[in-house]
Amino acid sequence: MKYIDNSETLHQYLELCGILEKVPHITKYHPRLYSFERNETILPYESELESIFILTSGKLSVSIPSAEGKTLLHIFCEPGEVLGELELFSKTLCISDVCAVSRSTCAIINLSHYKKEILNDQKMLQLFCENLSHKLEATANNSAQNILVPLECRLASRILQMEKNSVYQDNQSVLAPYLGISYRHLQRCFNHFVQKGYLSRIRKGLYRIEDRSALCDLSNSSEVIPHVLFKNQ
Repeated sequence: MKYIDNSETLHQYLELCGILEKVPHITKYHPRLYSFERNETILPYESELESIFILTSGKLSVSIPSAEGKTLLHIFCEPGEVLGELELFSKTLCISDVCAVSRSTCAIINLSHYKKEILNDQKMLQLFCENLSHKLEATANNSAQNILVPLECRLASRILQMEKNSVYQDNQSVLAPYLGISYRHLQRCFNHFVQKGYLSRIRKGLYRIEDRSALCDLSNSSEVIPHVLFKNQ
């Protein structure tokens, strides 16, 4: 975590992620801009919430570790989304691990100074409600996808939405818990796609699409449920 001491940069990030449009007066809470490197933990599971985090650039993963050491990935967060609002309302420890998927920046508001004022701020409360409704929808959709749609269909849909010029690359360590499976299970599924001729392996983690129609047929089988989570990831 690195502090970025530049008010103009902070203002630019808040404007670009859409927060200034929703809460024009947010700077009165003196948010501080911090950068986080890939895989850096931003909010540890069961830690005490001391600040509200607003993602201004990059992407974050929100997951819950199990007693067996496995990780259940709930959602990804995009710029403009808030972290910590649920714990603020419920007065609990952090219910999930939040990590940076890529290099990210967050505007952080210290609750020890502004908690009471924020809880009486209609614009901030509206922002929190919108954010919570999105998280609820995304979590429900992800759970439904993992329960009702076969893995091959979900993976085919992911490949088609992430590919560029028929080349697919993804962070498979993040993708595996997102799909609700182990990393080893995900590798077996990719190997199956290669054996079927759907993909060819260029190198580790990088594939070329060889049979787009077959992937489209599989992907169409998963469209019973809207792809809320697969958009813009």
